[in-house]
Amino acid sequence: MRSEFVHMYKQPILDMIGNVSDDGRMIDWKEDAGESAFIERQLELVEGRVYEYKLRPLPFRQMFPVSNEGQGAETIGYDLIRGSGIAKIIASGSDDLPRADTFVDRNFAVVRPVGIAFGYTTRELRQAAFGNVPLEARRGQAAARGMEEKLSDLAWNGDSVYNIVGLLDNTNITNTQAASPATGSDRTWSGGDKIASEVIADISSAITAMKTLTNGVHEPNTIALPFEPYEYIRKTPYSTQVPVSILRYITDPLNGFNINEIHQAPELADSGTGSTDQMLVYEKSDEVLQFRIPMEARSMAPEQRNLEFLINMEAECAGMVVRYPLALTKVYGIG
Repeated sequence: MRSEFVHMYKQPILDMIGNVSDDGRMIDWKEDAGESAFIERQLELVEGRVYEYKLRPLPFRQMFPVSNEGQGAETIGYDLIRGSGIAKIIASGSDDLPRADTFVDRNFAVVRPVGIAFGYTTRELRQAAFGNVPLEARRGQAAARGMEEKLSDLAWNGDSVYNIVGLLDNTNITNTQAASPATGSDRTWSGGDKIASEVIADISSAITAMKTLTNGVHEPNTIALPFEPYEYIRKTPYSTQVPVSILRYITDPLNGFNINEIHQAPELADSGTGSTDQMLVYEKSDEVLQFRIPMEARSMAPEQRNLEFLINMEAECAGMVVRYPLALTKVYGIG
């Protein structure tokens, strides 16, 4: 049977390798099935490097304190203690002094198991060993990534069906709209009507509002932004007189903002009121908020099912616990 493959590549092959075998015999390259298969094998290239899809970063572990306490618990409780009482001027020998007391508010977060699995057949194992390709390792890595994707989603969005509260669906966190520009009506940072000083004013206002609302008890030290607003403050100078970027200006200790970290968080894109980009300004502290993962992902022993080995992976998650919601502020409408 004639092979189009041979027809197209016969001459280039002969030019490269000639028509003489290793022992000096002449080779008659006929275009039959045997030679066709032989030539195709000679041209077959097996590339040693495996290219994989690049995956987006999942920054929640760098952005939020993570707690691994409470493995096996059905709920995680935490107490908020309130003090009550104020002194007053009293008469000498008075026996009716005002009393001070404390009250405990107990809150609960429900712990839910999270699972994923991967498997491979006995034949796949043999093929992987023959080709020197760690097939089972790659599938395990894919399962671990799938678990991390789910934990990231729970940190941000929670799950209303299973009573897991995430950061973005916590209704106790202050939510405000970015200020209007002095000229025009577009509040967005990149491509809108605001100038650099008005963008800085949005950030400064969120910081001041938190301090005012909490009487100075809480002071933000971290900001999170979607990609586009982050890139805007990274590239845009404060002014021609102050030719440093907005980002550097905000994080400079000499300027008094006291912001230590500014993170890129794609989860904040289109997540604000009206499906707008929003900024998160917060005090990064394990007293203020914690993402509760009582049990990190772990793989179970392989379970054989006929000619396949199944490996289950399990974790436990209780969502984002926010003890002091006034120590966080969301500002929507920046993009």
